[in-house]
Amino acid sequence: MEEYEKLGHKSPNKELDVKISYFLPHHTVRRKDSITTKLRVVFDGSCKSNSNSLNSVLGVGQILQPDIFTLLVRFRVNKIDFMADIKQMYRQLLINPDYQNLQKIVWRKSLDSNIKEYKLSTVTYGTASAPFLATRCLHQISLDFKPQNPELSNIIQNSLYMDDLMLEASSNREAIILIQALIEILDARGLHLRKWWF
Repeated sequence: MEEYEKLGHKSPNKELDVKISYFLPHHTVRRKDSITTKLRVVFDGSCKSNSNSLNSVLGVGQILQPDIFTLLVRFRVNKIDFMADIKQMYRQLLINPDYQNLQKIVWRKSLDSNIKEYKLSTVTYGTASAPFLATRCLHQISLDFKPQNPELSNIIQNSLYMDDLMLEASSNREAIILIQALIEILDARGLHLRKWWF
């Protein structure tokens, strides 16, 4: 949670008189075997407050990426297969400040600290709309880049399953060119590819 504040993914809530707001319950999950994230915060948008949960009133959006079966079949076609993951993809995508009051949390650093109210400023894993919002951002990057390079635009639109890139190339040289281009395009938009696998 301290990292959330340090990175600007949450901020203290100073608007105390807001008509519509929602507090997201949250807890931690420990993953001892994880290389990158040993401790993860999980938000529960499905928890009911009175009669509704946040997820029950959020739209989920349409599916914009190919299904996993299509990706896996295509993934095994060429000589060289490689994969990567977009680091903390949801947390790189900002939510309009007008809607951040629907992502409030309470938290304290220790049992001796006072409880404070915060609002999350990025797309939050655990909310019904998060997958669509994240994939819609990738879709927009693809559309924006299409006039410059239709091939890379197509890769961004059709070779990602959520935050996982699954791509193939016919040679080492082609793979290196694609990797460098994808890193450059996505890095420029705050999305960093990591956990490369060949």
